[in-house]
This record gives sequence, structure tokens and C-alpha cells, in this order.
Amino acid sequence: MLSRTHVRLREELAGELRGLDARGLRRSFEELPAGNFCSNDYLGLAGHPHLREEVLRAVREAPRVASTGSRLLSGHVAAWGELEEEFAQFAGSEAALYFGSGYAANLGLLTTLLGPGDLVFSDALNHASLIDGMRLSGARKLVYAHLDLNALEDALRAHAAETCRKVIVTESVFSMDGDCAPLARLLELAERYGAGVVVDEAHATGVHGQGGRAAGKVVRKIGRSCTPAARRWPARARLSAAANYSSKRC
Repeated sequence: MLSRTHVRLREELAGELRGLDARGLRRSFEELPAGNFCSNDYLGLAGHPHLREEVLRAVREAPRVASTGSRLLSGHVAAWGELEEEFAQFAGSEAALYFGSGYAANLGLLTTLLGPGDLVFSDALNHASLIDGMRLSGARKLVYAHLDLNALEDALRAHAAETCRKVIVTESVFSMDGDCAPLARLLELAERYGAGVVVDEAHATGVHGQGGRAAGKVVRKIGRSCTPAARRWPARARLSAAANYSSKRC
């Protein structure tokens, strides 16, 4: 038997749902048997016959079909490590780490790199997953106008005397508008003012850069030539992901 508190809560939630229904805001799910040109699968690769066969083969050969726990304890599968090594070679980076989703990756990355007392400079149109990651990190956040590197430099200059960890966060290809960050110039500013750079490459990998390696050359450049501030936090500098193209080529 439900307690009075539980009954009252259910009634309140039911009332909120009725309100959503009345405003036409309640959502439902349905499978759309049509061409998909408006999501992450706009090329239709998710249903490609070759990929279907590869998935079935991988399931047959896998030691198990569930994680059983975290990778640290019992959930690691050798194939995952091989996948990460292969992608790191593809991207020209020291290492790679796969997450269950891009949202989880951004939360995990930003809450690891940043903490209370750090300072992050964020493009105004960054994806919600980046914004949530910055918020959860506890770092101070300064937002600069979309792609306005003059405004970014003003903010970097204003905080140049601070000795805290500073990180610029941007997308390379912005998910909603499709425009591109002038990454070469942004990296110059980062080196000049001793800031690290995190670039979300979700919409650039496989599309931009030599062979689709959106990060490639610029990541290697950061590893070779970084400011004293970046050398103090080398992992942060090398985690930077930036494509080797300018906004004019995008």
C-alpha cells in the first residue's frame, strides 16, 4: 500500500503531465521508416549491411556481451584497448579513451582537467555537454562571443596575471550552425597566454583534415611546442584536440 506522501507525489506528477498534454509538449517515441538526413546518422551508416555483419561477427567472437562491471574492476575487454590504440594511431595522438557517449566523454574530460579555482574560456555556442562539464567541474567560466577571438584575447589578457589553470574550450565544427573555429589563430592565443585548449571534434572527425584525421597535425604541434604554462600541465596540452584547417577552408 502506498503511503500518503507517495500518493501525493504521484498526483502532483500526473498533474504536471496533464499540463504538458494540454500545451502539446508531451513527447512520445516512434520509429521513422524513412531516410534520415537530420541526425548523427545522416549518411545511413547505422543500417549498412557490412556494418551489420561486422557487429554479428564481433558478438560471436566476444568473450562476453556485457560489461560485468567497470573496466578498472572486471569489465575490461582486450578488444576495447585495441580499438583505443588503433584510434590513437589514426588521430596521431598519444592515447585514446572511449566513452559510452559524447556527453559522457565531455563530462569526464572537463571534470578531470578542471576544478575549483581553475578558469575556463568558453565559446558562446558550445554544445550543452561541454557546458555541463564545465559547470560540474566547479571552475570559473568566462563566455566569449561566438568565434570572436578578439573578445577571447581581451579575456585572456585581463586574466594573464592569474596563476590558475586556464583552458579554452571550443568546438571545431559547431554542431548546430556548422561553422568552424579559426583554430590556428586560437592556438596562437592559447600559447601566448599560457592556456590549454580542449576542442570537441565530434562533427569534424572523419570529415576534415588529412584522411579525416581532424586533430592530426595540430595536436602534434602542441606536443612539440607549448608555452611554459602548458609544460607545467603537459597532459592538458596534449589532450587538446584541434583540426589542421582554418575557418576559411571549412
